[in-house]
Amino acid sequence: MLLPSSIYSLPITINGSPETPIPQFIAQSFIVKLGSIGTNPCVFADFGSQTPTLPLIRKTNDELIRRMSLPVVFHGNRLSHYQKEVMTSKNISFVLSQRNAFLPFIGLVLLDDLGREDVSAFLSPQAQRLFLNILNGEWMGLSVSETAERMGKSNSSASNYFYEIEGIAPVLFQKKGKHKVITRMLFNRREIFDLLLPHLHSPVKQRFYTTSDASALVKRGALFSGITALSRLSSIADSTFPTVAVTSAMLDHFLEDSKGEYTTVSETYRTKTIVETWHYWPDYHEPKRVDSISLYLSLAHEAQTDERMNKALSSLLERSLNERAGCLSGVL
Repeated sequence: MLLPSSIYSLPITINGSPETPIPQFIAQSFIVKLGSIGTNPCVFADFGSQTPTLPLIRKTNDELIRRMSLPVVFHGNRLSHYQKEVMTSKNISFVLSQRNAFLPFIGLVLLDDLGREDVSAFLSPQAQRLFLNILNGEWMGLSVSETAERMGKSNSSASNYFYEIEGIAPVLFQKKGKHKVITRMLFNRREIFDLLLPHLHSPVKQRFYTTSDASALVKRGALFSGITALSRLSSIADSTFPTVAVTSAMLDHFLEDSKGEYTTVSETYRTKTIVETWHYWPDYHEPKRVDSISLYLSLAHEAQTDERMNKALSSLLERSLNERAGCLSGVL
């Protein structure tokens, strides 16, 4: 438990583990210690690098207060912007650093960064894959187990993906009896995308250069991506070498059959194709190319220094977010 030694000149003291039994659901996710901030006794619940979900934070807070009759202070590596907003609105205390703390039981609020997103709080690749399917309206009403089956993942993994997204956009989920499902309610796709955008990352894992022909790779399951895909959707010219996306498994297969050489360094006189391995594979994509939103995310950083590309990408994003009119009649 690496709490700061003090906050706003108030010493932070750890006194040891509580004698009161800690429920298993709390002990699995938090290190619980008794302590004090200044002269104010409290209970510290440390979650380390594994950021808990908001429902777990609220349940833990209520249970520890009930058992110990002391304020609870959460501590760990990071909380998302949305999590901090909800916790402050519910008067749930936390300390992340000497300049980032919310301690209403002693009247101390230090939230200099509340207005800025935590840029490290990206969704995991598979959670991002799930979000894109929700955004496209493809998996409405699916439960955790049904989502796990679609994704080829375990129920526990799918549950984690639900919680990652729910911590930022709870409107995307609803209760069906005792189970949580992806919402069937209509939502504004533009607003939801903008809300999640600070937590989305490029799907591109690594780039290779190959002597293999791009069209031949596409026939074997690759998808056009990068500038090549954008050039087919705008007036942007394709790059010298076409770009395709593959899974890591596809790349391994291509390497095994030796129908082309692959290197991380471009040999211009021999290179025919740029090959991108992706962190996740789009479940719904266009014929022979990656989906438009993943394409936008893969090129967004590069487009920051290219005005024509930036305009083309912005136009592509607008078309993609507006093409499913049925998802636009609702609001957040």
